Amino acid sequence: MIVHLQNSLTLKILHSVLLLRDISRDNVPWEETEIYNKLMSRDISSRYDSDDNIKARLGEVDVLHNQVDENGYMSQRQLQYKDDTAFSPTEKSPPEKEEVLVNIGRDGEIIFCTGRHRFCVARVLDIDQIPVRVHVRHQ
Repeated sequence: MIVHLQNSLTLKILHSVLLLRDISRDNVPWEETEIYNKLMSRDISSRYDSDDNIKARLGEVDVLHNQVDENGYMSQRQLQYKDDTAFSPTEKSPPEKEEVLVNIGRDGEIIFCTGRHRFCVARVLDIDQIPVRVHVRHQ
């Protein structure tokens, strides 16, 4: 499924999109952002348990942003054969299983589920549509 991004934005990820847009547009280092300080002080929960892990993950987001900016957004199948990508799909499952995951609400609304970094990078770079995998569709 291909999702048009103009109307696909939940409050859950709005902050991430705006933060990444500011960093991208103004070339602001992560260390000067509120989210960085909160992550480092452990004011917000994170699955990254050390300062080095947090810095490494933010560096990966920068690499992802640069790759998408230079090469365009690629599906996980397209990335399967590239060695130089920030987030390569796993070899254990079909690459489509690793696409941005969405749910479809009763009224047809696209509800974001997983793949926040790829989704946010696409929004920040004004990419109109990306491939997604539908997890749940309400009837």
